[in-house]
Amino acid sequence: MILFVFEGEKQEPRVFQTIKYLFFNHLPEKDIQVSYCSNIHSLYDEMEKMNIFDEDVADIVTLLRNHQRKNPKGDQSLINARNYKFSQKFLFFDYDIKRRQKQNKKSLKKQNEYISKMLNYFNDETNKGKLFINYPMIESIRYFKKLPDNNFYKYTSYVFLQRNFKKKAAKFSFYKDLRFIAFDYNNKTKEIKIPNDNNRIQSVKENWTYIRDLSVKKANYICSRKNLVPIKKSDINQNRIFQNQQKYYVNTFLRRVAILNAFPLFLYEFFK
Repeated sequence: MILFVFEGEKQEPRVFQTIKYLFFNHLPEKDIQVSYCSNIHSLYDEMEKMNIFDEDVADIVTLLRNHQRKNPKGDQSLINARNYKFSQKFLFFDYDIKRRQKQNKKSLKKQNEYISKMLNYFNDETNKGKLFINYPMIESIRYFKKLPDNNFYKYTSYVFLQRNFKKKAAKFSFYKDLRFIAFDYNNKTKEIKIPNDNNRIQSVKENWTYIRDLSVKKANYICSRKNLVPIKKSDINQNRIFQNQQKYYVNTFLRRVAILNAFPLFLYEFFK
């Protein structure tokens, strides 16, 4: 059994289920998909309260099951699967750095320290789990001019743009919505609607191939300043990407972040 943990409950499941249909139908194991419905900073705070970083008495599965117990009318997938052991665990969250203000007491430095701690903890999908980060958020998946967009490696955003990045992505993108890389999604059944049109299916798959290749090259550019496919997948692991985001973008005078989505890198790593 494989566990997938998403920050949101609409876009992330929709994107993941699309790539699952296109690329992962042959997987020998079943999977459970859970939406945390809060950000990476809330997850960090909850992990601290449960002493997950310092003790082996609890893990991400325990944390998520506690969430589901508190909301008996919501998703109960982990409660119902309490006897399952997960061979792999993957988490997908936004970078989502916030400006220091009344509602947020944490500095940029402190927020990055917390995220670094989480990346060090969630660094193995077969053990505690593997964390993938969207920079700056899930909407980075549509930040393209018409594919293949060979300028993608240059695109950055102000690190404190926060939710306004959605408007920025919508205005910038050649594509009006997510249909160029995701099938329609039913919010009630939490399932995608597979098109009857094979041409549309192939078009979406082709777009994913472009996005995967462009994202892998950009991740390597972030880490090595070379817009090329890396020699080893470890060259662009999540920790290296994060550290070099700090070095070349976030901790500079301009306070930028290189726009990069987690799902294409997950796709690349899983099959590499």
